[in-house]
Amino acid sequence: MKSFYDNDFLIELNEKRCTEYASLAQQMTARFSMLFVFYSVMLAASMPVVKQLLKVGSVDWMLVIGFTSFGAALVLSIRYAIPLLSAAEPDVLKLPLYYYQFVKEYLLMHIPPNEIALQDVLNEELKLYYKNDLEKLAFQRYKRVIYLQKCFDNSIHYSLSSFVIFLFVFCYYLLHY
Repeated sequence: MKSFYDNDFLIELNEKRCTEYASLAQQMTARFSMLFVFYSVMLAASMPVVKQLLKVGSVDWMLVIGFTSFGAALVLSIRYAIPLLSAAEPDVLKLPLYYYQFVKEYLLMHIPPNEIALQDVLNEELKLYYKNDLEKLAFQRYKRVIYLQKCFDNSIHYSLSSFVIFLFVFCYYLLHY
């Protein structure tokens, strides 16, 4: 195993992590299509119940309460599914020009005039700046993947809840109308 004191190894490791987290975030956003099909089916299947609720006359409170519970669970599911639509990446890494020109000039300006700027020392400092930016980017992408996973899990939870409630509402509708 390579050393964690080696900046080259840490840069390579963080670059792989950034790529992996970006891929995982993209996979999470692709899962929305499955939820969209579920929402479409549920809304289409609820049309007879909606028609019954919109009829003028006596109000069946069991049907109203059940359908309201179904609607609330479905709205919560959709609320948690909306972040899955966003394919935006949190941040991007600065261009290489930033490191080999601006950061290098900054480091050269802060070397005392009586010292000689050693190329190896400057190179390691530049790698350290690059590694730190990569770590920040990897952490942001990691947080995004965790957030999207939580949103997906909550959306599935509320989708299943709305489905169960809908089954009860629809069975009640079929038995009474």
